[in-house]
Amino acid sequence: MEPTAFQGKLLPYERILWSGAPVRGFVLSSRDIFLIPFSLLWCWFVVSWFMGVASFGAGVASFGAEVANFGARGFFLIWGGAFLCVGILFLCIGIFMAIGRFVVDAALRKRMAYAVTNKRILISRTGWFPFFTSLDLTSLPDIHLEGDGNARSSLRFGPSVRLYSIGPFVRWYGYGGRGMWVPSLDPTPRFFKIEGAAQVMSLIMKAVEKRRLDDMPPAGAGLSSAVIAE
Repeated sequence: MEPTAFQGKLLPYERILWSGAPVRGFVLSSRDIFLIPFSLLWCWFVVSWFMGVASFGAGVASFGAEVANFGARGFFLIWGGAFLCVGILFLCIGIFMAIGRFVVDAALRKRMAYAVTNKRILISRTGWFPFFTSLDLTSLPDIHLEGDGNARSSLRFGPSVRLYSIGPFVRWYGYGGRGMWVPSLDPTPRFFKIEGAAQVMSLIMKAVEKRRLDDMPPAGAGLSSAVIAE
């Protein structure tokens, strides 16, 4: 039976050998060893920022009570408002890094589905950030097993983005940044946290070998062609 996520997406004579989905709910990754302390440090910075803005505002109010020059008071008020707006922006970023990214990641994974067919690797995501990709078994990149191969292990089809190779915000909208903060948005195709990842990897390798053998010309085909030519 064809899974709903892949209805209308299969090629002629293509059949599904395995289908599954990523683990649901709240998930931590190895990168959170760095990202969680960084997000807490960021939030501490934002709190310090607001405390500084509050002190600045109190100073402006005291200054305004003593100075009759409206232009001077207006200048300080404008700068205080600008600092407050920047602080609100930083606060939103901090909330996303500390909490929001986990909510977004869980919501995206809830709408993801994986499949292995006799011809391709299929990954589908509906809802927010809809996405569909397929990898032909004849040109499949290197497969990496992340984990012990049992519960909550991943299969990555291609190289991973090293954490130390990009900054926390550098290239957020580029190739690697989004996947660092939200694993579901990782641009490298992968089966994220699936059950029986080792067995699925073995199934893929067998499917690749069968596809390679099916694409090979029959034994003696070249010799027959040479005889006919003579």
